[in-house]
Amino acid sequence: MTHRLALLRHKAFSSQSHRCFYCHALMWETDPADFISLYRAPPYLVKKLQCTAEHLKPRSEGGKNVVENIVAACAFCNHTRHKAKKPLEPSLYFNRVQSRVAHGHWLQVPTALRQILPNQLEGGRSPLVSNHQM
Repeated sequence: MTHRLALLRHKAFSSQSHRCFYCHALMWETDPADFISLYRAPPYLVKKLQCTAEHLKPRSEGGKNVVENIVAACAFCNHTRHKAKKPLEPSLYFNRVQSRVAHGHWLQVPTALRQILPNQLEGGRSPLVSNHQM
């Protein structure tokens, strides 16, 4: 990862209150041991909750390493999105993830790691979707 991409990931991680763009689970960026002790996160989940830089418009389609194109996503959501031959657009993937989370068919994390404060989610939609180009 380039230094610029790492900075953009960190900026997104901070502006998203350390939560995944898609599933809203808390993530860690630099120290998994601190994350485990602070949130009592089960060790088997820690790698899946590592913060990654997600390109809303893939680099393969001309997406750039710019603030408008980078969000922070947990490794599980990022890797799952890109397993598909043609990944869903970010807004469609967000809706799919949120539906699966609501029905308990997504990455199972303790409630405290996915709990959303009222000011972080409005109308069942990520407040960040409208702040980024798709």
